[in-house]
Amino acid sequence: MSSRNSAIFRIIMTLEILLLLILVLVLMSLPIVMRRRHGKVRQVTPLELEKRMGKSPAPRVIDIRPAKSYGGGHLAGSENLPLAELVDRLQQEGGNKSQELILVCQSDMQSTGAAAKLGKLGWQNVAVLKGGFFGWKRARLPLERSRPD
Repeated sequence: MSSRNSAIFRIIMTLEILLLLILVLVLMSLPIVMRRRHGKVRQVTPLELEKRMGKSPAPRVIDIRPAKSYGGGHLAGSENLPLAELVDRLQQEGGNKSQELILVCQSDMQSTGAAAKLGKLGWQNVAVLKGGFFGWKRARLPLERSRPD
């Protein structure tokens, strides 16, 4: 009886390991699937963006994370337009749809979808910060914090 229990235990452990490996593979492929789903969206590396922010004309850098996340730390010189408000606010502004926009989210997945949507609505020069806010932090580039209201 004990050898049977031991065999069952080994089978269960093997299945748990296989399920864990499958989960890891799915999570690792998620960014690739998201990018393919939204088509070709131009990406800008953190170092490239930092160089371009100091030149004229500088791109408009829009952080689409929620206000609370933005307040906790954001790219120096960026503005906050949360994802839920992004399209409506840009359309209300009625600005130049050929102006360069760089979208920033936490990791670059949400900004990739937002950039694709803006492209379909006529914005012609939209890119995404590769790696998002995490990529910027990883590169140890300048951050600002918003003061509480």
